[in-house]
Amino acid sequence: MLGASRDLAETGVPTLGINRGHLGFLTDINPSNLKEQIIPILNGDYSIEERFLLETEIYENNDLTNKGLALNEVVIHGKQTAHMMDFSITVNDSVMYSQKADGFIISTPTGSTAYNLSAGGPIIEPSLNVICLLPMFPQSLNCRPLIFRADCQIKINFKKKIDKEEINVTCDGQIHLTANENNEIVIKKSPIILKICHPKSYDYFMTLRSKLNFGSNLIKE
Repeated sequence: MLGASRDLAETGVPTLGINRGHLGFLTDINPSNLKEQIIPILNGDYSIEERFLLETEIYENNDLTNKGLALNEVVIHGKQTAHMMDFSITVNDSVMYSQKADGFIISTPTGSTAYNLSAGGPIIEPSLNVICLLPMFPQSLNCRPLIFRADCQIKINFKKKIDKEEINVTCDGQIHLTANENNEIVIKKSPIILKICHPKSYDYFMTLRSKLNFGSNLIKE
């Protein structure tokens, strides 16, 4: 679904997700009653929701060397497991902070229920025009997730060599880019908008309740 969404977003063709057995926040249709759900949609009985994507660009000496597109999130981390990076983050040309951490996750509202949620980040209602930056195992204990306007431009620079190891930049867990301490990574909202086709019965909070048991009692009375 993620791969098809990135491919189709630029064309303006709406996507419709069929759940094949995983959690599937973007896949509304259950194969067990596929025909009953598909026919009304083919007859025009559906709603369209728009979701934005993130662009990731990697620069060296102001030259663009690589780029990727993400619907859920961009994850930046070292090639070696549990190996801290020393980096600084700038938001709209204002220095936010310098930090040592294993990496960080920048997610869209769509991706807030994916890797971001597993790492302790917030659930973001998908109509909000915001992005979330979540540090991964930061050295500083006062470093917490931050929510930005989606039109903010985030720049990441690395402060020292990282034992010549590559830095992994992963988009949606599917597009794998590499960087090094000489690169600048720029992440920003893409002008490309994904259109998702939902059955008329779709309700985001019902999806949270059914997929995550959202709001259910932890202890049965």
